[in-house]
Amino acid sequence: MKTIYLTLQQGEHLACWRLTLPRLAVCGLALVGGLGITLFPGIPADPQTLEQAKRRMGILQAELERATSQQAMTADLLNGKLAEAQKRLARLESQGQALNQLSPNRPAPVRLRLLEEAMDRHERQQINELTTLADDRRNEAIRIDKALAEARISLPELPTVSSDAGGPFIPLAAAFSGLFADRLAGAEPWLMRHAHLTEHLPNLPLRAPFSGRLEISSGFGARADPFHGRAAWHSGIDLRSDAGSQVLATGAGNVTATGWNGAYGLSVDIDHGNGLSTRYAHLSRLLVREGERVDALQPIALSGASGRTKGAHLHYELRVDGEATDPRRLFKAGEKIGLLPIASSRMREAAQ
Repeated sequence: MKTIYLTLQQGEHLACWRLTLPRLAVCGLALVGGLGITLFPGIPADPQTLEQAKRRMGILQAELERATSQQAMTADLLNGKLAEAQKRLARLESQGQALNQLSPNRPAPVRLRLLEEAMDRHERQQINELTTLADDRRNEAIRIDKALAEARISLPELPTVSSDAGGPFIPLAAAFSGLFADRLAGAEPWLMRHAHLTEHLPNLPLRAPFSGRLEISSGFGARADPFHGRAAWHSGIDLRSDAGSQVLATGAGNVTATGWNGAYGLSVDIDHGNGLSTRYAHLSRLLVREGERVDALQPIALSGASGRTKGAHLHYELRVDGEATDPRRLFKAGEKIGLLPIASSRMREAAQ
């Protein structure tokens, strides 16, 4: 017969029993229902021995919990690696299928034919893209040219070769061959024309000086003077606006004058190049200075009622080579090109 002592722990409580069993081996540790069970081959001699057993059980339980946690982390890591390996395997299989199309095991004529077919497909795709691009550029260039011609606005001719450039002349199409070169040669004049037009479009005053719809309160040319009713000449158009509304540059250019300008009140003049200039008058506040470069649709002032006026509005002028011109011509062109939202019916009727 062999005598042992059973020690049970739950939380801070520790109990010990004397047991006698035949041929009992030296014991170990088990966890049952949250109880820590430790079997000792001899009776604890004193409370210190029981305290040591308690500490040992705590250490063993902590090691068991840590081992369990590490096992879970290892399982997650292994699952992640397995998923990455499966993705890589699928990618390699796909690449292998692509390589099989040009496998060295195939006869050289077969591999050459497959390669030529692949290049032909790629070239046909490029030709289709070039054709679509050329058609779009041609149609847009024709629309812009027509709108500017109706507005009687001319642009400088296409620029010549820069004086600081040189080298032999090699046509662009000569760098290519076959059908693509033919299509490119046919499209090249329209591509160059479109690039030339779109280069100048930002500077042309084709946009509205206000966001939203435009409404003219007084048109260009002969009219009855708003103060005494006598016949007078109006060198611009008056656009309805609330005082303090943002006034926008109708095209990019250089600010040539700002400040008080007699009957115009506070005004801003912008030179857009190509003989085109605009004036914005009866303003309440200036947002730009003389000599400043402005972009199209950049706020340049706030509308008001300064100068000779009976109420808040914007007086807008367009001059071509110094001569006052009806701005509605360019508004109409801007609408056709797509730079100006559809104006009010009164605005469109006045522009006819």
